[in-house]
Parts: sequence; C-alpha cells; structure tokens
Amino acid sequence: DGSRFVYVREDSPLTKPAGGHALFVARADGSGRRQITPWSLDAGDNPDWSPNGRLILFRSHEGGSEQSQIYVVRPDGSGLRPLTHFKAGTTVLSYSFSPDGKWITFAKSGRGGEPDIFVMRANGTDIRPVTRTALWDSAPDWGAK
Repeated sequence: DGSRFVYVREDSPLTKPAGGHALFVARADGSGRRQITPWSLDAGDNPDWSPNGRLILFRSHEGGSEQSQIYVVRPDGSGLRPLTHFKAGTTVLSYSFSPDGKWITFAKSGRGGEPDIFVMRANGTDIRPVTRTALWDSAPDWGAK
C-alpha cells in the first residue's frame, strides 16, 4: 500500500558481523525502522512483498558463506520460515510473488549447472521447472494482473 518499504542493510567489514546482511522495514517517511531478520541468516538479494502485504520473500546467505534458501517473514519480523530446502551446492538467485500471491517464480541451478527458471506454490511446494536450457536463465518477474 506504499506505507512501508523493505531494504537490505549490509554491515561494514569493520563491524560484527563483518559484511553481514539483514532485512529492515521502515515507514515511507523513513521512521520506525525495524530489523526483521537475524544477522546470522545473512538475508537479502532484492526482497519482494507479497501482493497482500503480509509476507516478504527473500534469499538467505546472500554473502555465499552457506547454502542459500528462499524464505518468507512477516513485516513485523514474526513467522520467519524457509520455503525451500535445497541441497548444498545449489545456486539460488532472484524470485518474485505472482500478482495473486499464490505462486513464486525463482531461478536456481538447473540443466548443466546454469540457472533455470522455476515456479512453486507460495508455501514452497510443487516446484516445477519452466526453462531447461544450458544457458543462464535468471531474474524472473511476474507481469501485472
């Protein structure tokens, strides 16, 4: 509804955790800033609001120190949960909610190790490939309703 925004904050190499990432939500005027993910999750990479504004979609371990997964969290920081449980070595890239909020599209390691486009239900089930090429397919985004 435009009253709040979500952003990724990256800590300086001189702070603890050095170079860590976390998601924050603030009001449109910049006030009321609140951290909604722990630094240990290293969250980031273009968080996406669900169409109804109840969830924020993001990728864990943006810094690449551990296996990335796709997560959701409520804008108040509650309800943090992973939607995926990819095996080690899986590259997880961009993602977005469908306009009706029922599906998520994302890119991850696919054919030949290069990213392909996938869709899954908003609860993380029913993962299906959309592309199956040896080329790099990434940055999927849904069109308008």
